[in-house]
Amino acid sequence: MLDSMALGCRAASIHSPSSVACAAVLIAAACAATRTPRARTGAGGDFESEQMITQERVDAERLRAGLRELPPRDARRANLLLQLAKVCEAVGNRALEFVVARRHAGATPLDGERAAPNLARETARPVTTEVRRTDAVDAFECTRAALVEIERDFPDAPGSDRAYWTLGVLARRRGDISEQRRYALELIRRFPATRWRPDAYLLFADFFYEQGARREAGEFYERALSLGDARVEAYALVRLGLSVAAEYSPSAASAIVDRLIVAVRARRQPAVLREAITLVHTTSDADATRACDWQRAAVAMADQLGDPSIVRRERSRLAATTHCSAIL
Repeated sequence: MLDSMALGCRAASIHSPSSVACAAVLIAAACAATRTPRARTGAGGDFESEQMITQERVDAERLRAGLRELPPRDARRANLLLQLAKVCEAVGNRALEFVVARRHAGATPLDGERAAPNLARETARPVTTEVRRTDAVDAFECTRAALVEIERDFPDAPGSDRAYWTLGVLARRRGDISEQRRYALELIRRFPATRWRPDAYLLFADFFYEQGARREAGEFYERALSLGDARVEAYALVRLGLSVAAEYSPSAASAIVDRLIVAVRARRQPAVLREAITLVHTTSDADATRACDWQRAAVAMADQLGDPSIVRRERSRLAATTHCSAIL
């Protein structure tokens, strides 16, 4: 990829705006290609995570330097904007992981309307939950600003389908439900063959789910599942099961729970695992004949989650479940 980008850059004069923009892309892309994998927080990972956030800020500033050399609506801006959005999103996700790991996720809603950040600010600072939360807010606003320009000026540029989906996710994070629906609808309308189609259905489903309209939510979770995308299967199943249990009855979700138990084994998704355990409890309480099997599955999910307190709780529930003779 870097070779093809370099060929395009050589066609421009060394003093032209396009050559500066190309140089920014090449430098940022080279840094991304050689960067170490995402660090885990905790157990000494905080310093490495801070280093990566610092480097990603530098990458973002290089991309912004390239954008400043190009006039508005210049077609060459589209690629730079998409890369800037991706880098800023990486900063936001990394910062948010720190917050979630400290069990403070959701304590302060991310405010997507804050002013654009200065990504080159000093890095000699203590790493705290509040600092990381601010990092996430600023980085996601950087992502949003870049993608809004894509939507406005380059709606059909390659990669703009993911831009619409990301804008929908950021709108949901801000609590802007009208924008969440709008971006999901635009994604489906403009890009019917996009790989993000199931994600767009999930945006619709989550909108209804959070409004308490569980029947409508269930319909969109089923649409997402009908596309056969393994990325979203476990999430869509657990939300569909919770919707069915709430709208109809816990026993009506039994078949969904059986599918979910298989789906969650494929990848570790902490939020999905927590909701899956809740769904298992709901259905187990309603169907004593399946309670043992399902509670054993809940113990396996707790083990996969890796939270000692949840593991102890689920093992205690299994020990207390009537007629269960084996404890995992």
